Amino acid sequence: MFGLENDNETYTVLTPEGVPIAMFGTGRNLLTHEAYIWLLGSDRLQSVGLQFLRECKAIVQWLVEPYGEASNYVYARYKTTVRWLAWMGATFQEPTEICGLPFIKFTLKAL
Repeated sequence: MFGLENDNETYTVLTPEGVPIAMFGTGRNLLTHEAYIWLLGSDRLQSVGLQFLRECKAIVQWLVEPYGEASNYVYARYKTTVRWLAWMGATFQEPTEICGLPFIKFTLKAL
């Protein structure tokens, strides 16, 4: 909810029939002024996997470019997401616990 309420940019990806597949956005943390980026995907994201992979690098760069870089945390056990972030060029910090669960801070930089 934080992203939806505070983003500078927020988007929803829809199927041709208007069914939501994913939401994503960017903004600045009001306390740290650090830029953040986020993506929330549904199970339907896999149905457009190749198209998603073809387009995501350019879209992420477009979103990150105004900030120079953007960061967030990913649940460490979401291995597919961590691999995708690495493929996107993210850098990672050591895992940390948040509410007793392992999370990894990642950063995506503008080219």
